Amino acid sequence: MCKTLFRNHASSDYYYCMKYRSKIDIIGHILEAVDGVDDDNNSGLTKTKIMYTVFLSYAQLQGYLSDLVEKGLIEQYQKELQEEGKENKEKEKQQQSSNHYYIITDKGRRFLQIYRDLSKMIIA
Repeated sequence: MCKTLFRNHASSDYYYCMKYRSKIDIIGHILEAVDGVDDDNNSGLTKTKIMYTVFLSYAQLQGYLSDLVEKGLIEQYQKELQEEGKENKEKEKQQQSSNHYYIITDKGRRFLQIYRDLSKMIIA
């Protein structure tokens, strides 16, 4: 995948202009995103965070995540939302709802290492 970094001179923001990516590249980017967060706090990433990190639409992400979970490269788990100091209605609503988080598996880490090695060989 080719990334080009552009700087918006009106602000200090940087933007990436991405060309077409292969399915393997997208899987590699998803695993990199999930692996990076897993190392920091071991809490995983939500679909929204993955979607914005990897630049995918929600529909595209759904397909990739289901494939990666099915193949055992990532795991999905639910974390109950609980906040104190809110009204009872809000507490009940939050306790009933839960978020899905994704963490990388050992198999996913092996795949990611092979992906990185092959990318280095192709670029070199």
